[in-house]
Amino acid sequence: MQALVLNGYGGSERVSIAEVPQPEPLAGEVRIRVSHAGLNPIDYKMRRGDMRLIRKLRFPQVMGQECAGVVDAVGPGPCAFAPGDEVFVRLDKDRMGGFAEYVCDRVENVALRPKSIAPEVAAGVPLVALTAWQCLFEKAKLERGQSILIHGAGGAVGRMAVQFARRAGAVIAATGGEWAEPMVCKMGASRYIDYRKQRFDELLDKYDVVLDLVGADTLDRSFSVVDE
Repeated sequence: MQALVLNGYGGSERVSIAEVPQPEPLAGEVRIRVSHAGLNPIDYKMRRGDMRLIRKLRFPQVMGQECAGVVDAVGPGPCAFAPGDEVFVRLDKDRMGGFAEYVCDRVENVALRPKSIAPEVAAGVPLVALTAWQCLFEKAKLERGQSILIHGAGGAVGRMAVQFARRAGAVIAATGGEWAEPMVCKMGASRYIDYRKQRFDELLDKYDVVLDLVGADTLDRSFSVVDE
């Protein structure tokens, strides 16, 4: 099968399309015929070697952190999935492989794709959705009735965070560019601040949680709006 392979740390010259063996699913795994894959900042950061201190790659490495497709085969033993199931997956961090015609992964990383979500959309959901979920509920422990300020709400993780926070019953303020205001407010933000025109730290205070997806000066100024 064909796959996008990283042959060493560096620029785009270290990436090539290559023929690699088609994987076979082990017990507790499924093989997915990939139709679409998500490309994320983590992919080019790993290519450059930015993550090598915590995730050292062994070359050649088939890249790709998330994808959507159809279950093609299942490993030995009982399995929650069957060939023909339409799925999407956040691939195992130490395995990857989504930029290929086929990929195998553990069933706990795989989910059925809702019929309401097209495969090309589903392929880009797992990483941003898990990032937003982990930030809000595993780290910040966001609860119903709390207030949250989300910086960079127009971005992929920000949009997921707004929707999760709304569903959790939180009161949401958001910052971003003017272009994103209608979308972010429709998703659940009750207050929106265009960062080019207003300073959020001069308008807001006593928020329970701040999710900063921007960094630098935005992070420094965010401490003043948190309820002590």
